[in-house]
Amino acid sequence: MSLLIQGSTLCSICGQVIEADAPAVGLPAFVWNEADVLLPFNDASMHRMCFEAHPLREQVEATIEELDRKTGPGRRKCAVCGSEVLDPDDYLMVPRLTADVASPAHRFNYTHLHR
Repeated sequence: MSLLIQGSTLCSICGQVIEADAPAVGLPAFVWNEADVLLPFNDASMHRMCFEAHPLREQVEATIEELDRKTGPGRRKCAVCGSEVLDPDDYLMVPRLTADVASPAHRFNYTHLHR
C-alpha cells in the first residue's frame, strides 16, 4: 500500500499536497509492467476527488479487484500441482501481463507456481 502522510504527500494526479483534512486514496503496488497505462497509479496516493474524476479510475479499480480476487490467501493455487502455495520462499507469481482479453498471454495473468 502506498505511503500517505497527509500534509506532506503529493497527489500523484494533480501534484498538490494532500492536506490533513482532504479525503485521499492509497493504492497498492499492482502494476509490474512499466509500459502499462496504469503505472502512474501503482503504489500511489492521491486526492479522492482527483481519483474519482480520472478517466482510468474504473480500469484501475477493476485491475485491483482482479488482483485481490486472484491472489489473496487461499487463492494461491499452483498452476502445476493444484495445491496452495503456503511458503513465501517457495512462491512464484506471474504478474498481470496484459489487460487485453484477446491476447494469448491474458490467461497467464496472476499464475501461481511453486518454485
